Amino acid sequence: IYNILLTLFYYGCTILFVHSEPIILLKRAIGFREEEYYSFNKYKQFIHRGITCETCSSFWLTWIFSGSFFLAVLVSLFAFLLDKLP
Repeated sequence: IYNILLTLFYYGCTILFVHSEPIILLKRAIGFREEEYYSFNKYKQFIHRGITCETCSSFWLTWIFSGSFFLAVLVSLFAFLLDKLP
């Protein structure tokens, strides 16, 4: 049950990271504007996808903050499944 609560916690943190207005303004300030995506080089596109995709962000944020690879995979799988719901 502890892993389930941690999964929900880290998924919630990921949603805030990807969709909250201050973070979006910060991303736009450092040059990650979605409307300019196709003018980016391939490295900047890779980074942009990594910080705007819920599955990718949930994996990296969980792994960085918890230090557990298993929990990071679990949270990213949870994010992927919720993303595929209609």
